[in-house]
Amino acid sequence: MDNSFEGQNNVAVIEKRAWQLAAPCFLEMFAEGGLVFTSDLEVFDFVRSSNLDVPLRVGDTIDTVDLVRACILTGQKQSGTIRKKVYGFPLKIRVSPIVDGNGRLIGTHGIMLRKVHDIHRSFDLFAPIVAQSQMEGALVLATDEEKITHRLGSDKFDIPWIKVGMPMKDDDVGKIVMRRGEFAVVDMPSKQYKVVRCVGIPLKDDETGEILGSFGIFSPRLLPYKLQEMAQRLSSTTGEIVKVMHEIALAASNINVNESNLAELVREVQAISGRIHEILDFIKSVADQTKMLGLNAAIEAARAGEHGRGFGVVAEEIRKLSDHSKATAEEIRKLTQNIEDKIKAVRVASETNVKQSQEQAAATEEVTASITEMSSLAELLKDLANSL
Repeated sequence: MDNSFEGQNNVAVIEKRAWQLAAPCFLEMFAEGGLVFTSDLEVFDFVRSSNLDVPLRVGDTIDTVDLVRACILTGQKQSGTIRKKVYGFPLKIRVSPIVDGNGRLIGTHGIMLRKVHDIHRSFDLFAPIVAQSQMEGALVLATDEEKITHRLGSDKFDIPWIKVGMPMKDDDVGKIVMRRGEFAVVDMPSKQYKVVRCVGIPLKDDETGEILGSFGIFSPRLLPYKLQEMAQRLSSTTGEIVKVMHEIALAASNINVNESNLAELVREVQAISGRIHEILDFIKSVADQTKMLGLNAAIEAARAGEHGRGFGVVAEEIRKLSDHSKATAEEIRKLTQNIEDKIKAVRVASETNVKQSQEQAAATEEVTASITEMSSLAELLKDLANSL
């Protein structure tokens, strides 16, 4: 069988030649990498690739590519996926038969394209929206299985040293999500931003489920860090305040007890003062009676004349002693009354202090309850900061 261009119908020759000439134009349309080929019925007679390391060469048998062989066997167009295990990355392939003017199959032409996720294709459209929509800004990335393929930093936040083409390390979030095959969040320490949160999502082939790469959003955590720091300080401060308020409440309680004891002592002193008044009344009564006796004695001494002179002197001294006792008792009464007035003032002040200390204790309990609630709010604020 003559499979050379010279032995074939011109229509088939022109179709194959046109496909070969158009190969560079096709390849320029696919930045992710592609390969254009033609074959006769046994081997590949043309191979042109761009950004795609596929070990397919002119002269290789068509049996190396299943869909090319299927196209020749059936004479029908074929399309499908070459799985990652064949070349190390998944490919889309389309193969069409070439027939001569007599309808006889003479070969194939086709194209292989590296499979990329829709995220890769539309990255330039949605990445700016994602980056700018973050409160503190974000760096948006897309990768294949080995390296960073796309990146876009926001006005507020960027990591300049992360560049397109940079290979990923095993502990990078992209590698982590591809190994796990699921969403992951990694927090990285940062001198400038304290913490940078890396959110990664694996990109899977919709047809085969094979991993095609990853998508990541890097955003600073400075605001949540500050909120958490404030919450911790607030929690610590309110804890100290609660401790102090408990001490104040205890002191107020002690004051209340002491004031109550003082009020009781004041009442006892008032009772003693009342007893003193009774004794003074008795002394005054005795003094009055003594004076009366002295007066009677003086009268009797005057009647006795010369014989009663000495008794008259004694009677005079008794009257003087009675007057002095009465005056002293009255002075004591005035002092006792003054003391009683002071005691009344102390009692009023004591009762006022007791009332105020009770009010202070009640107010302290309310303040303590409010501060305890603030402490709970501080914990909620801390949890909220951690969830941001």
